[in-house]
Amino acid sequence: AIPLSNFVMSITQFLIVINWFRYRNFIDKFKDFFTSSTTLIFISFYLLHLIGLLYTHNNAYAFNDLRIKLPWLILPFIFYTSPSITYKQLKIILSVFILAVISSTLYSTYLYAFTFYTDIRHISPFISHIRLSLCICAAIFFLWYLAKENTNKKYTILYYICIGWLVGFIFIL
Repeated sequence: AIPLSNFVMSITQFLIVINWFRYRNFIDKFKDFFTSSTTLIFISFYLLHLIGLLYTHNNAYAFNDLRIKLPWLILPFIFYTSPSITYKQLKIILSVFILAVISSTLYSTYLYAFTFYTDIRHISPFISHIRLSLCICAAIFFLWYLAKENTNKKYTILYYICIGWLVGFIFIL
């Protein structure tokens, strides 16, 4: 949902939190959470925004920004204290994300080629063009990872073709 809908992405985050409550053995992981350097990095991004409140004059915007960035605080906690996923599940999640990004770029290319727009940013109708660019960069990284992990030459070639397409679309965007 990330490259296709802000609304569905928000709903998905709520479903992840609701699903998290199904697991009862997260107390031990909760203790380990604050000793993990990876999770502390994500929390530090949010803490930097909290510190920034000391220097702002526009409190309404600042608190709205904190609300929007709340997943930087909550989701690392949820993911760290939840059971780990298997490599197969990770591969499925990455593949679905990559397919969603490619679908979004194909539709955006259609808009670029066959519709009238006043600003190039309007060819990204689902999410902000900046967020789409970040999703494309992540998809390129994931495709590269999958290509290196894959032993089937056909899929490896397909991954590299997709990487080429996404790099080319970045230049269009």
